[in-house]
Amino acid sequence: MGGSERWIYRSLYLTQPAVDFIGRGLGIDAAPYFMSNMIADADLVQRFHSLHCALHEGYDRFRQHELLVYAFGLLFVRHGSGRPGVRSPPRDLAIVRRILDTMRARHAECLLLEELATACGLSVFQLIGAFKRTIGTTPHVALTHIRLNEVCRHLRHGISTLGNLSRSRTAGAKASLEAALPERGGGDPL
Repeated sequence: MGGSERWIYRSLYLTQPAVDFIGRGLGIDAAPYFMSNMIADADLVQRFHSLHCALHEGYDRFRQHELLVYAFGLLFVRHGSGRPGVRSPPRDLAIVRRILDTMRARHAECLLLEELATACGLSVFQLIGAFKRTIGTTPHVALTHIRLNEVCRHLRHGISTLGNLSRSRTAGAKASLEAALPERGGGDPL
């Protein structure tokens, strides 16, 4: 730590309301306890790193929520003692299709994972898992794809600049759009 190049210290200090928020996202009432303060799980480390980066960037709350719940869900399921009943996600394409239809209809709104999960009777963790199991991606990636498709449709039908389109969108949709376009070779949309 300090000036060492070999140590990187990252931590999340959670208040009780934050622990409760994660618990609701996982569909549990109590967090498990851990028998060790050291966990050798490279995949989980990468997921928490992605969460830290998303929290630091601070612009896409949908993605932040997804990463938060999924990382802690995996931590609890894989390493928690007395596992507090984090239920496995269903493998039900009908549920995912219903959520995708909602995303398409409301793509310009600031959607919340909790709202989407509640609409189909799942926890946020189960919703994320259902997406991964049935279509191989997360709700955030699916929503970003839907939003990009909508941008392309508008561009084909005469909206001259992405700036005009993005000004007509909510902050959440606009941030997601701005982040996604450079990844696809589009540059700054404004």
